[in-house]
Amino acid sequence: MKRFFNKKGTFVIFLAAVAGIGSTTLWQQQASTVSYGKSIAEQPVYIVAESGSKIVLGTRPNLKQLQKLSGLLANGKQQNGVNQSVYQPSLFTIKNGQKVNYNNSKEQVIYVDPATAEKHNLDVRFIQTVAETLYIAEPESGTPVLHVNPVNAQEAVFEHNFGLFLFQGKEKKVTPMGDHAGRKAAFENKHVYEEKMAEIVKGQGHIDEEQHEHVVIHWATQPKWSPNGQQIAFFSNRDHLLAHPNGTSIWVYDIKTQSEKSVYSVSGNKAVRLLGWTASNHILAEEYTVKENAAPEVALISLHPQTGSKRVISDGLFVAQSDDRKDIVVSKGIPGENALYLVNEAGAAHVLFKESATQKLRSYQADFSTDGKKIVTDIADARGKQSLVVYDVNKKKKDLLPLPSGQQLSQEVKWVGADLLVSFENLSTATSETLLMSVDE
Repeated sequence: MKRFFNKKGTFVIFLAAVAGIGSTTLWQQQASTVSYGKSIAEQPVYIVAESGSKIVLGTRPNLKQLQKLSGLLANGKQQNGVNQSVYQPSLFTIKNGQKVNYNNSKEQVIYVDPATAEKHNLDVRFIQTVAETLYIAEPESGTPVLHVNPVNAQEAVFEHNFGLFLFQGKEKKVTPMGDHAGRKAAFENKHVYEEKMAEIVKGQGHIDEEQHEHVVIHWATQPKWSPNGQQIAFFSNRDHLLAHPNGTSIWVYDIKTQSEKSVYSVSGNKAVRLLGWTASNHILAEEYTVKENAAPEVALISLHPQTGSKRVISDGLFVAQSDDRKDIVVSKGIPGENALYLVNEAGAAHVLFKESATQKLRSYQADFSTDGKKIVTDIADARGKQSLVVYDVNKKKKDLLPLPSGQQLSQEVKWVGADLLVSFENLSTATSETLLMSVDE
């Protein structure tokens, strides 16, 4: 029998039959949110960083704090330092169901952007764990996200002004990555690309071509580490700026050789979105094909990082990927009749959840547990009542967890170990809360 416990071990949820989705419903005996799990914060909590089994959680402003911040902004009183008088983010982890603060310190690393010769500050929070030091961008700052190497937590790639840079934690050093001389030249020649865009738009018969001539130079963006930490895939439009300003490409940077090359390009009625990598060390992406008088066709594809050869894994929109990169959740169908499917790299698929007249997918988000054995997503009924769906991959079985009355999800639900990190908000009382929810056998 499936049981749902709070962290003190008190049994608060029991089984009931569910008609319609062939699953089990877990429902509460009392309305208090405490019945649903252990409260860890009166604020939204999110995953700041992960490294293996180690996880860093952080807080965001709750509804009342957001209202105060909005008031300061409206009154022109929002200045440096004012945020901290209303809200100060905290960093912590969960051990044995308990909130444990991390020892951490802030460091500022100065680096120079070779494309502009300007100095910039990288504000980094150094978090000390038992085994190693983790590095994250200072919360609530302008510091870009640090994408940590999956096999070396001491280095991370980040993006600044459409250029890539490598941060090395031990040395407290930032190194530019790739062709920044070319990036500098592209910025200097931006007017040339915009003139070319205006010509193309005018040739297509647009009267308001001045509204379409703006060109954004995506020199290098959306970096994704390969599983072995030896390559970085990234998105770029650099090789399309003159011929096809709306074209897009996926490039690969090699850490060892410090070289980069384009491996896959599309233009015209096609576009591509970089997602990450597969377990077999292939690039994972979504490819869109625009159809006249019809919805775009979407395909989940894998690309060889050297040759760029393409293989279609599945149709449908990407939703989530397991930590081991072996399984993917995709969404297929039309509004009102959508379904989530579990797909492996070979393309084999089966249904996780299918919409019905009374149960609809809400956020179209999902998350795998660390071991890849469970998947969580959220749904809503015809009255807007929200619930979580927990799918057991091995048993091919799903359970339904209705959320507390009057509460709604404020952000994506995530797994933290074997527990669910669930942030609620109540608009009528302007309150927020995050629970750690445990679903045990």
